Amino acid sequence: MSIFTIHPFGSHFWSEFRCSPEGQALRELLSKSLADAPARAPRPSASDFLAAKRHNRRDIVDNHWQIDRYTLSCLVADRLLNDSVDDDRLLDWIFDMMHEATWAVAAHLPNLDLPRSSQPTLDLASCEFACSLAELREVLLPWLQQQSRTLDMSIIDEIDRRILTPFAQEDRWHWADPNSEIINNWSGVCGGAVLDTCLSLEAQGFPRPEAKRKAIAALNLFWDRAFTATGECDEGPAYWNYGVSMACLPMMRMTREQIEAEFDVARIRAVANYMEKIHIHNGYFLATNDSVSRLHAASWYAGWLAEFVDSDFLRWWSSTSPTKTIHRVTMMLRHCWQATRPPVKQVPAPSCVPVRYLSDQQTGIYQRPTAGGPLFTFSIGGGHNAESHNHNDLGAFQLILDDVPWIIDVGQPHYLTDFFSSKRYEKYICAASSGHCCPAINGCEQRAGRIAAGVVLERNDDAGKLALDLTSAYGPEAGLKLWHRESVVPPGVAEARVRDSYELERDGVITHRLWFRQRPDVDGTTITCGPVVVKISVAPEKAQIHEFDGQDPRLLLREYPAGHKIYRVDMDYRLPQGKGMEVSTTIGLK
Repeated sequence: MSIFTIHPFGSHFWSEFRCSPEGQALRELLSKSLADAPARAPRPSASDFLAAKRHNRRDIVDNHWQIDRYTLSCLVADRLLNDSVDDDRLLDWIFDMMHEATWAVAAHLPNLDLPRSSQPTLDLASCEFACSLAELREVLLPWLQQQSRTLDMSIIDEIDRRILTPFAQEDRWHWADPNSEIINNWSGVCGGAVLDTCLSLEAQGFPRPEAKRKAIAALNLFWDRAFTATGECDEGPAYWNYGVSMACLPMMRMTREQIEAEFDVARIRAVANYMEKIHIHNGYFLATNDSVSRLHAASWYAGWLAEFVDSDFLRWWSSTSPTKTIHRVTMMLRHCWQATRPPVKQVPAPSCVPVRYLSDQQTGIYQRPTAGGPLFTFSIGGGHNAESHNHNDLGAFQLILDDVPWIIDVGQPHYLTDFFSSKRYEKYICAASSGHCCPAINGCEQRAGRIAAGVVLERNDDAGKLALDLTSAYGPEAGLKLWHRESVVPPGVAEARVRDSYELERDGVITHRLWFRQRPDVDGTTITCGPVVVKISVAPEKAQIHEFDGQDPRLLLREYPAGHKIYRVDMDYRLPQGKGMEVSTTIGLK
């Protein structure tokens, strides 16, 4: 059964839902969420938009996108679930937000300038809002027509003017362009949102066949090319979650037969299985590139996807979510619909998997249970430095005990405007190799681009071994002749051994780096941090501990707030030209 078969939700649905336990819980959430919400929707000013260019701040309009549209969703839910609400307040919010200068966010506007009325921008935010308005009209139509003779048709007019007409008539949207070099989460979010808009309007008697056709094509681009050949996601788990959830948005309105007629279901299943491959423990995932690692399944889509692809892992993940995700009107409606469905089959939590290998990302994940102690998870990866939302991190490794990282990847930052500019790797060490357990060679960091690509020299899953040639990670200025990094996590042992082999083209200095979640203690060739012990085979000429605040302007980390300190240990080794050197790093527990 698809959500399409019960749209629009009738009064009978809501009268029953509001009395259900899920309905009661949602009403309590709405009461808290709306208590301090303003009477009118905030509208970004000219200076708010220009702050992206003037002050390197995109958060002002980004927050409007994320927070104020959540309030609109709550107001719509309040109208559907409660007998007595402030109708004028909801009316004003719909009217004000519908007639904003643009539905896009500042960071996505051409040249970071003010929005131009004749040139709509079809970005993540604008496409998301179109489908929210379409489904808002779908479920509130009798109420809208009681308030005004014109508002309901104005909603369609604005959706057409800002989104569907330019999308159908123009081909300048990179996320829908089959010739684009990068197809990523944008194609899932924007393509899914536009297709959902078309399906909603079609159900209301306003078909938009050309926009629908192109949206299906964009969504097929997403499933086919936003992931690697085997369905891996270079962008990391957070962007997988975002793109896949929005791609599911219109599919939840379709029958299985309709989906099978338009999409490659086997490919969707391969992509859906990725999260199981990178799950570490208790909803903690292997974080790479611009991604956080702690992710809860969104209740509004994960259960549906689990049933669609028949995945026990997704069933388990969807059942563990403590949150009710209703941050958009579309999500709120699906959350309510899912709550009326039969419960997702209960399945046990995933067990320890000794070895997982991501062939396209050249990444090994090795897990070892410890007697009466935490689950020991070590990961190491190669890949290349031209991935979507790339970090220059060839050879980076992490150590996670249960769901707590101790040797860390610093992860995703809060975005400033220039983060996606040429300054990305120079200004922000979270994206540079200096923000990862990667060496500096003669003071040089890794370079970006496809030219920086790992080569798998040896892989032996039975022995927990992965050897990589990572020489191409550094440009000619580094004077690097060879860098091989080999890791071994022996079967049945909570220990990881990393051996680095170097050779330089001239006399120079290699700086061996390790990142820690807490301040480590360095004593000669032994480093201790919490329960972790690291032993270095060769004493460095110099060792330094660098302290960073989580909100250091070079980091701005999402998972480490202001005041939380993280640490990097730098160990310098002098290496004469033509002379090879090996440094072994053994990571274990106290």
